[in-house]
Order: sequence, then C-alpha cells, then structure tokens
Amino acid sequence: MLNRNMLNRKMKYLTTGLLLLLAFTVHSEEMPIVKMQTNLGVIILELNLEKAPKSVANFLRYAREGFYDGTIFHRVINNFIIQGGGYTQNNEKKLSLYAPIPNESDNDLKNVRGSIAMARIYYEPDSATSQFFINVRDNANLNYQQAAIEEQKWGYTVFGRVIKGMDVVDEIQQVETGAKEPLKKHVPQSPIIIEKVTVENAPPLVPNTSVSQEKASLLVKPKIQELISETSTRESSEIFFLPPDAPSEPDEPEPLPD
Repeated sequence: MLNRNMLNRKMKYLTTGLLLLLAFTVHSEEMPIVKMQTNLGVIILELNLEKAPKSVANFLRYAREGFYDGTIFHRVINNFIIQGGGYTQNNEKKLSLYAPIPNESDNDLKNVRGSIAMARIYYEPDSATSQFFINVRDNANLNYQQAAIEEQKWGYTVFGRVIKGMDVVDEIQQVETGAKEPLKKHVPQSPIIIEKVTVENAPPLVPNTSVSQEKASLLVKPKIQELISETSTRESSEIFFLPPDAPSEPDEPEPLPD
C-alpha cells in the first residue's frame, strides 16, 4: 500500500510538471510582436521568447514602461548596425531602470541582417540593460564563439528579428552621421526618434520548474537606491567590437567606445 501511494504521488507531480511545461510551450509558440514607431516609419519586431527568455522579458518590460518612447537611434554605422534605447533627443544618457541581464548569446540565434540584439559593454558579457541594435548585414563576429578563454566566447544576444520595416532600417543606416556631444561619432545629424514602442502581442510568462525563478526575477524592480548605486559605477552598454572592414578611425583602438 505504501509503494502504491508513493507511486500515485510521484505520478501526480509528474503530471503537474508536464502540464506546466506544455502550457509554457504553447504560450512560447506565440512570438511577442512589438511595433516601433520612428519618425522615419514603422519597424515591426518578432521576439523569440523560447530562445532568449531573459532578453525578451527585459525588452518587453522596458517597452511596457514607456522607457523607449522619445529616445533616439544614437549610434548608426552604415553596413553594420543601428543602435538605440539609451539616449534622449538631447543626447543625454538615460539611466537604466533595472540591473543588467545575463548573456544569452549561446542560444543559436545569429547576428544576421534584420536581427535585433542586446547592446552591452564589450568586456563584460553580462552587462546588457536597455540598449539594443538591429543588424543591417550579417555580422558573424558578433556571435557566440567557441573559444578557450571564457571572456572571448560571449557574443551579443540576438532576441528577435524585424518582420516588417527593413526599408525603414535601411533608410536609417544611410543617414549622415558625425559627432554630437557627448557622443564622439556615428550620431545621426538629424535625430532618428523612436517615438513610441508598443507591445502588440506578448503572451504571459507561464512558470515551469526550470525557468520560473529566472523569468519571475525579471519582473521585480530593484530598490531605487541599489539601482542608483549600481548604475552610477557602470559604463553605458554601448560598446561594440567592430569588424575589420567597418568604418573606424585608423588611430583608434578596438573596441570603440562612444
């Protein structure tokens, strides 16, 4: 009788676990859709919650709180990337609302044309906060690499793709750029404004036994004093390693900070 009770109990837990896993799988098949309205047109993004859960949850959180509304694409490099999500129209850096998220660049999503990825500090893999970039070409050097040295493995986490509006992205990448204090270069001379970011479709994050704590932690806002203390000692997540054929000053070392 004891063995039968134990078996029934184990079957109950197993059934519950399978139901939770199934629920998460069903929801994750519904890719979140985000509409990014710019002063040059609309960009529609499809986010991959399955492959990049932390990055997607982080981006959706900033979007829902209106953090991106009124910001600019502050770093535009033709035939490389367009980057935004961290500066106002006055070229003032916005303080991130939350702590940095873990790097997920080993998720098999690649930095190909039209993909959206998290910006971060070059030498700190787990430093992404609010800033993101859209690849305007295939940038294999930004992907996760098989390397002997741990710090050299991590790339830039791709968490979605442009499904409509690449013509807008291409128009942005071709604008005239230069210096605008405090940024030293690659800044559009006529502001490219992210007027509003709207979450069109985002399924709830259904908990399961393997990822519930990690996902849930992304929904908890840190104490404001801890936030100020942390962000005041960090560099902004705007540093990239440029491939050899990307525009750069001949006397400037890599990585290139703005």
